[in-house]
Amino acid sequence: MEKKIGIITFHRAHNFGAMLQAFALQQFLSINNEAEILDYRSKCIENYYYSPLRLKSMIKSVILGRDSISKLSLKIRRKKTFEKFQQKYLVCSQPYSSNNISEASKNYDLFITGSDQVWNASMVQDDLNYFLKFVNPENRFSYAASFGNNSILTYPAKEEMTELISTIKIPLIRENDGVEILKKLNATNYARAKVVCDPVFLLTKCEWEEKLGLKKKSSDYIFAFFVNDPIHSLDIAKSLHEKTGLSVKYCHSYGTEKNIPDWCEKLMDIGPRKFMETLNSAKYVVTTSFHGMALSIRLGKQFYYELNKNGTNSRLNTLAEIFDLHDREITDSNIPTCSEIDYQKVNEVLEKYSSYSKAVLLSSLEGIDYE
Repeated sequence: MEKKIGIITFHRAHNFGAMLQAFALQQFLSINNEAEILDYRSKCIENYYYSPLRLKSMIKSVILGRDSISKLSLKIRRKKTFEKFQQKYLVCSQPYSSNNISEASKNYDLFITGSDQVWNASMVQDDLNYFLKFVNPENRFSYAASFGNNSILTYPAKEEMTELISTIKIPLIRENDGVEILKKLNATNYARAKVVCDPVFLLTKCEWEEKLGLKKKSSDYIFAFFVNDPIHSLDIAKSLHEKTGLSVKYCHSYGTEKNIPDWCEKLMDIGPRKFMETLNSAKYVVTTSFHGMALSIRLGKQFYYELNKNGTNSRLNTLAEIFDLHDREITDSNIPTCSEIDYQKVNEVLEKYSSYSKAVLLSSLEGIDYE
């Protein structure tokens, strides 16, 4: 029987991974159900991405010397490309805020929180709507929810967060570390928790190409994509550039233009679709991003990844462990010594991983604990 499903996630973040995973989960759920993304205007997202671009804030930022006119212009262009993607590709509900989101509970049969770091306490802070507080307990579900780090273990509201998570019959989480965090929280359902794939793996390479209308272009370049400032990754991109003669296209998830070398082509105001097209056509990918790594695997790219210096690496380590790709890790300024990725082997693992995750998700929505 078709269900109407409401998804709460970070769909308004001007972040490629956040928006693309939201798109992928909605697309998969819409095969046999009606799925909408709740157009939830959370303070954590609005304050980070939207408040700085209000006219008063921009004028103040220029006066205080925090931003230049050109930098603000870039931020505005990026905002428009993400909003355009959201309007064209995401099916969203009416806007909700923390003041009226309880009204959504009567419009859907069930709700899913995830994917992304919806249980990262340092990020969502006291917004318990990402823990589905506004939903009747029997209608609470999760998919590939991530804690991001251990901040929930010491957060003042951890008891209430734990109680809400415990009402989810079968918590579906994204990282191996998440199970340990549930155990440390004494969540009553931690033994039933299952690790599932990020939503970007729920769509095949062909489905990504078809649904977004990606044009296949020549692969005569290296795509350097960073979500954190790289330590050694840029050196690796340069070494590949010098070794292969391929050009380098540079993109930062947050539009940061700091210290970009002249030998890179800047792609700083592209949206999610153009990002996918660029990644899909690249010969090599060098990244510090979880979704940069995940989508490289999904699209069959030869890639190298660097862990983040801030220590939030459980997401990348989980992928490396599942696909046995630890040899792609960048640890210094030398290109990792490894053979090309055997995608016949990787795709066999990916097929099992995604098929299992799909089965677990669909079973959980029926209240069945898939084994």
